[in-house]
Amino acid sequence: MTRTYISSWTIAATLLLLCSGASAQCIRVVQAERELPFEVDTPQGNHLSYFYNLATEGYFVIATRGGAGGVPRGPFTLTRGCAPAMLDFESAEFVVLTAGCGTFCWSATVLPVSADSETQHAMRPLAFDAERNLLAYYEHPNVITVRNLATRHEQQIQTPNQCPGAASGMCFENLYFTADAIQYTWKFFRPLSNGEFEYFPDELTTAPLDAALTDRTLTP
Repeated sequence: MTRTYISSWTIAATLLLLCSGASAQCIRVVQAERELPFEVDTPQGNHLSYFYNLATEGYFVIATRGGAGGVPRGPFTLTRGCAPAMLDFESAEFVVLTAGCGTFCWSATVLPVSADSETQHAMRPLAFDAERNLLAYYEHPNVITVRNLATRHEQQIQTPNQCPGAASGMCFENLYFTADAIQYTWKFFRPLSNGEFEYFPDELTTAPLDAALTDRTLTP
């Protein structure tokens, strides 16, 4: 049983055309047979197929479920460490792959299992609700965004205070979803004139979710 609509040869040829300017460092440092994933069965019953061209440092990935054929997504670029985006979250409808991109930088590539949906992207993914396909991410300083991957509806949630140095860090941790909100631990500090910091007690913060985030009648 085939899982793809096009062959690995076609994908490799496309990679060569689209990424001809790459540095090709990965072909020298990566032992592909031992270090790169090719076929991955996920814990929730999805399947990932990776297709690489190390000379161009690019790859395609296909997400499928139940042995059905899939659609190649990409081309994507391997990280500086010559690795693809790897599984972070998943549901029966979506697979969320993440990859590092620098200091306080990691990105999400959202692959739909359905062939008629488009790839989505988000910066700094934080948490995922698989039952409702809700992804929380931190793209802009002091703003947590929650997106329904199925409907594309988004809600932006402002943090309680401006976080010092938010462009290179964040003042919260342990974010998770509840039935009607997100909760996280707020860790706030204030710079003092003498160069030291005033730290405040950690605070459990709750932010209600819009009802529209879980409204299945909405269309993307």
